[in-house]
Amino acid sequence: MSQQHQKWIQLVKDKLNSEVMIQTHLARACGVKKPTISELLKYGNGSDRLKTECAMSWALTKAGLI
Repeated sequence: MSQQHQKWIQLVKDKLNSEVMIQTHLARACGVKKPTISELLKYGNGSDRLKTECAMSWALTKAGLI
């Protein structure tokens, strides 16, 4: 997993914590199932499209995530 990907994952986790959200909320916002988000955050598995959709649906562009 690249450093950029690790940074993205950490920023998403920080955002989840700051907004008192769980992975299920993010999954719903991205239109995917919770295991997809778990795989993304745990192992880095996920397409660039998925990361972009998550960031856009969550307005993470302002946080510099995409």
